[in-house]
Amino acid sequence: MIAMLRFDFAAASRHLEAARQLDPNHRGVQKALGYSYVWAGDFERARGLLTGLPEAEAEMVTYSWWWASQGQPLLAQRAADYIESLE
Repeated sequence: MIAMLRFDFAAASRHLEAARQLDPNHRGVQKALGYSYVWAGDFERARGLLTGLPEAEAEMVTYSWWWASQGQPLLAQRAADYIESLE
């Protein structure tokens, strides 16, 4: 989670993948890893984790707006692109 806060999504993904191996059914780890993949632009991996989480799509819509309001246009675009990739 610290790596995600530092925008180091590659490191975050590695740590979250290790956590997921320890507890593959942990919803929080699954969601954080899926979001980390979105922020890194790996939509295929993200879909594999987020598809079963009903709130993920609505949250991604919010993230698109929120990242833009935080001065992070790349992350805002990735959220929007992820949503588009679902259609």
